[in-house]
Amino acid sequence: MVVAIALLIVSLAATAWSVQCIRRSESAPGRTAFGLALLSNIWWVSTTMAQILSPSVEGKILASEIAWFGNTSAPLFWCISLHAYVSGRAKESAAVLVGVALFAFCAMVAALTNDYHHGIYSHFGVVEKSYGVQVIYYHGWLFWTIIAIAYMALISGVLVSLWAARYASSLHRRQFIGLLIAVTLPWVFNALWISTGFTIWGVDPEPFGFIATGAILGFVFGHDRLFAVAPIADAVLFEAIPDAVLAIDGLGRVLELNPAARALPGMAKEPIGGLLAGPAELVESLRLSAAVDMAAQEFTVAANGKSYELIRRKLPGRGTANSLVILRDVTDSLAVREELIAKSAELQKRLDENEELQRQLRHLADHDHMTGLFNRGFAQRVLPNLIAARSAAGRTAAVVLIDLDHFKIVNDQHGHHVGDDVLRIFADILRSRSNEDELAFRYGGEEFLVFLPDIGAEAAVRRCAEWRERLRNARIPSAPGLTAAFSAGIAVMPDAGRVKEQLVRAADVALYRAKISGRDRVVVWGEHTGTMTNSGSENWPADVSGAA
Repeated sequence: MVVAIALLIVSLAATAWSVQCIRRSESAPGRTAFGLALLSNIWWVSTTMAQILSPSVEGKILASEIAWFGNTSAPLFWCISLHAYVSGRAKESAAVLVGVALFAFCAMVAALTNDYHHGIYSHFGVVEKSYGVQVIYYHGWLFWTIIAIAYMALISGVLVSLWAARYASSLHRRQFIGLLIAVTLPWVFNALWISTGFTIWGVDPEPFGFIATGAILGFVFGHDRLFAVAPIADAVLFEAIPDAVLAIDGLGRVLELNPAARALPGMAKEPIGGLLAGPAELVESLRLSAAVDMAAQEFTVAANGKSYELIRRKLPGRGTANSLVILRDVTDSLAVREELIAKSAELQKRLDENEELQRQLRHLADHDHMTGLFNRGFAQRVLPNLIAARSAAGRTAAVVLIDLDHFKIVNDQHGHHVGDDVLRIFADILRSRSNEDELAFRYGGEEFLVFLPDIGAEAAVRRCAEWRERLRNARIPSAPGLTAAFSAGIAVMPDAGRVKEQLVRAADVALYRAKISGRDRVVVWGEHTGTMTNSGSENWPADVSGAA
């Protein structure tokens, strides 16, 4: 008797510990029904203990009658829990749980009122045993009805768990198997009691099976994280997907679809089994693309104004023509993409405008605003390198320094606007007659500098002659009849120098000679002199304007 009580206490402790474990798994599917099943077991175990401890036959019968609430509700709650856990649905129906409790309560009431109908127990027998009195129960029609319902529920839970374990991951498969063993072991004892009359201390041995159940559940809870890592059924995942998903066969008939697909405009009320009759754009896209596996394509449904990305994949193991069609709503992402494209275009426009502004600023920094020729600052930056490169390569070049004659008189007598016209006209002459490698600069007010690469003195004089002739014949709109002229000094490397400063100084000396010699002429530095140098003390060269 003491051993029996100790075993029953261990069973109660194991069951209570299992209840505590599932209380910590707040979102696990089937946890409520599972906990109620364990509480029903506690009820059953407690009444079994009362049967063992009761010294009288009446007390044992009363305890067995009260036990019907636990032994009726336990298998039903087990069944509900297994179905919920396998399907992955987090919440069991409250109405179903209440219905099970009411059914079990009615079974208990039927047992307590057995003397009036004898549906649970037809009659009783009493046998004296070494451990005391044993009551033998003879069952009535209502007993077998309730037991049949309980066993059908238990078998249903076992079958659905076995089916789910076949396709589950290894972790969830171990969970299902552990649950099945934990649930069925006590019912093996119950089946032995019903079929053979096997008892432990004269009572139904099933509650003692819950000792093993507690140990099994303890292992599954700790090792396989039962209820902590619960399964989610494929159907739940399929319905929860926000994208429209359809399974279709080779003829275009709908095999399955989720709620998002049912909500598509034009979809039939009962689409499964019929030809796809969804959005015309979708049907057309699928018709044009016969390939089962196809690259993603986009289309817009006119009925709801939404854009979708369509992906079509073959259903593995479902035939070569059956396919899964996924429609991802990309309306918002397309709007964002278009906004990004617009912003990118606007940014590119601003970058282009900024680049153009930078180009204009560089142009303004390098060019004279009136004539459009390069300015003196640009000459200071580029000429030293150009001259040094040619000097290093042993090549020649000429620097021509030009000054418009009597320019101050033109401004004073005709006005500055006429003087400006003369400057622009002469700049056009230099620009239009320059080769690609030649550079013309406005070097001062009425002073210009021209760099002529790979050219000697005679060629430089001829170029000056061309410029003088064109300027002399130029028509000045703001001062008809006005004739302009210039004086020029030419310095040719290497005779006049090998660096920019030397060449410009030599050209300036030659220009000065041209001006003091009467203007409207060209002078080449170093010609017609025997002692002229580029050091500051020189004899002026002879007038070479005649050569021009």
